[in-house]
Amino acid sequence: LITKHERIRSGLATDLLSGRWSMAEWQEGRLGDIGTVVGGGTPSRERPEYWNGTIPWLTPRELAGNRDKYIMKTTDRITEQGLAKSGARLVPAGSLLVTSRASIGICALAGRSLATNQGFKNLIPGMSVDASFLFYLGQTLNMEMTRRASGTTFLEISSHDFQQIRICLPPLKEQRRIATILDSAGEIIRAYERERDKLQQLRSGLASDLLSGRVRTVAV
Repeated sequence: LITKHERIRSGLATDLLSGRWSMAEWQEGRLGDIGTVVGGGTPSRERPEYWNGTIPWLTPRELAGNRDKYIMKTTDRITEQGLAKSGARLVPAGSLLVTSRASIGICALAGRSLATNQGFKNLIPGMSVDASFLFYLGQTLNMEMTRRASGTTFLEISSHDFQQIRICLPPLKEQRRIATILDSAGEIIRAYERERDKLQQLRSGLASDLLSGRVRTVAV
């Protein structure tokens, strides 16, 4: 059932993000036209004063398997000094975080101000872009990012090539309508997932009790 709804949501996202069902006029452009692209960096691990600060610092590994739209917490934190002494940039809440090397195109939204390492291309949206719409748009970029990527050790896309990716953007009101529809579809899937997890926990506990002899069956 979850897989079925995920397929429905995927098809719905494809139709909505292509403008196929929209009566509004969509504008063609590039990613670089709708916001500011910034990269990330890693402070020296040999300088303890750069680490264990107050600034959340994200790595691509933390997005692997992530199903949440927003990232609020990170494994590591850096200090103001670490931020200043590296290529890392502080991006505001609502920025699109996109992995840009090795595992390309995994994305999430910054749920608060944070920094990332150099494995990201981060897009700080302009005033004409809804952050939730940008998240769903970001999920469509994987193939084009991979096509533009290069490298011998691992594939990576440059900031310049990332900014050049062509996109179509509807008016802000239409962006918000699309994001609301896809948010609702995602919540249905998450509700099914929560029920599945509860049933799995119940089954695991019941199996443990039965196999340990704590609970005995009675023949009828």
